[in-house]
Formats: sequence, structure tokens, C-alpha cells
Amino acid sequence: KERVLLTGDAVSSPIPYITPPPSRPMQSLRMLAQLDPEVIIPGHGPAFQDQTFLRLEASLLETVIDGVRRALRDGMLTLDEVVAAVPAEGLRLAFTHDDPDLNARFRSRVRDLVRIAIREARDGQDYQ
Repeated sequence: KERVLLTGDAVSSPIPYITPPPSRPMQSLRMLAQLDPEVIIPGHGPAFQDQTFLRLEASLLETVIDGVRRALRDGMLTLDEVVAAVPAEGLRLAFTHDDPDLNARFRSRVRDLVRIAIREARDGQDYQ
């Protein structure tokens, strides 16, 4: 009735914490958005009065997953090549507001997300 959503770590601010495989949290975030909450209480960070951050986190996951799939299809051979091919940098400012510490944490998290998205796309196999 109150339309308050308690997400646990499914939503974490300011830099999302994602557990593998990344497609599952992405689907969960999309389903949570359909509940149309007015207030979101994340696992970490402040309460949100709208779905902006929830949708931003889902967009990051979608960007990474789609970017990894494209990079693998295009024959990228190294983790660094795949990371460079994933266009997540375009979302960085929305998460970090250009704070230097948060920028570093965001880029590190994206690298981790790319690594687990590769593992998911390759049925559990990492790049060597």
C-alpha cells in the first residue's frame, strides 16, 4: 500500500555491487521496477524517492552484458580488449558525479562486471 521497496543488495549506491551471473540481477532489477515503488530503500546508500537509480543500475548491467556479447562475437581476445569495448564509461558520471575515488571504484567494478559477464557468456570459462 505504501509502495516502499526494500531491495537489500539488489540496489547499492553509489557504486552497484553485483553478484554473478549478471543477467540475473539485471532481470531482478527490471522486475522490481515493474512494482512501481515510490520509495526505494537500497542495501547501501540513501533512500530514493523514484526509480532513477534502480533503472541506472539495470542500464549498467545491460550495457556490460550487451557489450561483452558484442566483443566476444567480434573476436576480442583479452580481458583488456573486452573492457575497452564495453561502453559503460558513458554511465560513469551518473554514478560518480566525477568524484575521483568513485571514478576509480566505478572503473574497477565495471572491469569485475565484464569479467563475470564473460564467464556467463562463455558458460563458466574465463579468459586465460
